Amino acid sequence: MPQGVAHLRTQLPRILEDAENGLPALAREVLNGLLQQFHALDQDITQYDAKIRALAQASEPARRRLLVESIGPMTATALVASMGNPHVFQSGRNYAASLGLIPRQHSSGGKNLLGAITKQGDRYLRTL
Repeated sequence: MPQGVAHLRTQLPRILEDAENGLPALAREVLNGLLQQFHALDQDITQYDAKIRALAQASEPARRRLLVESIGPMTATALVASMGNPHVFQSGRNYAASLGLIPRQHSSGGKNLLGAITKQGDRYLRTL
């Protein structure tokens, strides 16, 4: 079976249903138990996603962030939780710098040379 969750979702139930594939009974039993745990975890994830969506809708700062394109409930709530007091930052650029989302500057002699983003801040927020 190929690697990956998508393949596991589609192929494992077929493997377990096929009585002619030579899979030992103990292995079939263990895999069936693991498949049930996998489905239970899927349900848990769905419930937690719903709770995060509700939390994002209940929070005014998170709702404002949801208006930005490509920001969903998980990112909005994580940004609100990580920011703390927004008045600490003098500008949006300072907040972006705290996340590591601004380009590195190599400026000299009146020339502004910008490099790649610094990636100095919170890796989880940048991933979101």
